[in-house]
Amino acid sequence: MAIEVPPTPVDSAAEEEFLRGNVLCDAKRFEDALPHYDRAIELGLHDEVVWNNRGVALDSVGRHEEALDSYREALKVKAAYEVAWYNMGNAFSYLGQYEKAVECYDRALQLSPGYRIALYDKGIALAHLRKTRRALECYDRLVELDRDDKVAWLRKALLLEELERYDDAVAAYRRALTLARATADRRR
Repeated sequence: MAIEVPPTPVDSAAEEEFLRGNVLCDAKRFEDALPHYDRAIELGLHDEVVWNNRGVALDSVGRHEEALDSYREALKVKAAYEVAWYNMGNAFSYLGQYEKAVECYDRALQLSPGYRIALYDKGIALAHLRKTRRALECYDRLVELDRDDKVAWLRKALLLEELERYDDAVAAYRRALTLARATADRRR
């Protein structure tokens, strides 16, 4: 029979600080959230989620290099944490380091092949690198996963236009517009 040990006051205080940081992040008060994440870490909370969330707060206030350090700490705790790989990709994208961003998005997608937002952002990073065909593959995959994804259709249309595949681009634009109209009609 296992005996449950109640959390120590340090664990409880660390968890409380972590949760306060999360509430502040949810309210888009990222700068205010940072001291709570730091305090949670000081009090002994060293899981991948606290490090990742600290990174998100840092990214959100433009401190991307520091955010990368937090994501690296998250990955030291759990190397297979696709969310930290994805967020690291975002930090590299913010810094204009798109090759590194793509590598991180690929790691996230290896861990979670259906991670749609990682696929979106990988396509954007590839487009910045002028790797249009590879970017198009991302949006082709996204519309395979969801034929009603108007954003994927629009991005696909833009890339097809760039590749001078105008008939395909027009068809993709039409699909995106049809889906956008249907969404607008449902909201009425």
